[in-house]
Amino acid sequence: MPEPPPSRSQASEQLDLTEDARRAAVLASRRPAWQDALAAALIGIAWTGFFSWTVPGAVVAVVASVLCGVLALRSRRRTGRLTDDRGVLAHGGFFTIAYVTMVLVGQVLRDPGRSAWWYVAVFALVTPAVFAYLRLQEAYEVRRLTRGDYGPYDRT
Repeated sequence: MPEPPPSRSQASEQLDLTEDARRAAVLASRRPAWQDALAAALIGIAWTGFFSWTVPGAVVAVVASVLCGVLALRSRRRTGRLTDDRGVLAHGGFFTIAYVTMVLVGQVLRDPGRSAWWYVAVFALVTPAVFAYLRLQEAYEVRRLTRGDYGPYDRT
């Protein structure tokens, strides 16, 4: 004999439990801020090495970039990204913060002598911009995932 359908209150409770479980899973899979800070510092170091226009600077840039890639691959707790139109547009908007800063550093901060302060300035400008980009992107995805604000084909 088939079971009777659940009452409205039982169905509502089950939906609430499902939402709570999804929210807990997303929050548990958040990327820690220290990983974003480390990635931002590595990108700042890479950018500083890139603008040194020397072989040691290029080696520093490559090593920092590889370490940043390893960090990104090894620290991934949640697979997939939101790739619907809103997610891609938001990602582009957040990346603009870092990109504009990186381009302006290369165009505006021109120091033919390349003093040590120049490298400190490049690092001090690029690192917070990249950190802001990474944290904004993570907060956006967590907010949408906890709300269930995506369709079945919006994650890759």
